[in-house]
Amino acid sequence: MKKIGYKLFWVFVVFSVIGFVLECIAYSMEYGEIVIFKGLLYGPFSQIYGFGAVIMVVYSRIFKSRGAIFMYLSAAIIGSFYEFLCSMLQETLFGFVSWQYYDKALNIDGRTTLYLSVVWGLFGLFIVRYAYPFICSSVESLPKRLGRVVTWIFIILMSVNLFITFAAFSRQSERHVGVPPSNRLEAFIDKEYPDEFMKAIKPGLQFK
Repeated sequence: MKKIGYKLFWVFVVFSVIGFVLECIAYSMEYGEIVIFKGLLYGPFSQIYGFGAVIMVVYSRIFKSRGAIFMYLSAAIIGSFYEFLCSMLQETLFGFVSWQYYDKALNIDGRTTLYLSVVWGLFGLFIVRYAYPFICSSVESLPKRLGRVVTWIFIILMSVNLFITFAAFSRQSERHVGVPPSNRLEAFIDKEYPDEFMKAIKPGLQFK
């Protein structure tokens, strides 16, 4: 595994956890009670934040000679577009959205807002200037063999988690329109991940 891929994977993991914490805090404040809002079925992860952080790092490496203002504005634009795109993909692939901002000022088709553009800008600047260098130094401080083994274990577990999550939400979407399972895997998913379980993962989910 090349060093950059090694580090980007841990950026994904770290910010998936940070995203999970931020989502739980935001939804708990909105609902007035403790709400666990997860992106993946297993573990404290919100993969949208993880992928978003990776995008910010990759972009900053391409334009590494640019200043803080450029990076902030770029992160604000990229983050807003990314959030808008994720919302569209959710609706296209699964027929639901897990967030909407129609009741917020300056919203963009209910999928993001200009206020969140400011947040994305700060988020990107923090990642590039502080978080990524810290993650890099932490990864480089690990013994080479141990670091490789631990990373590959996490890659395998995260890949399985992502696959199961995608399959479970796909079946939830199909069940919503009355599509029965067509094979043993889908029947297993229906049994292990019924609608009640899925709603507990994403309490704000709304079918279109």
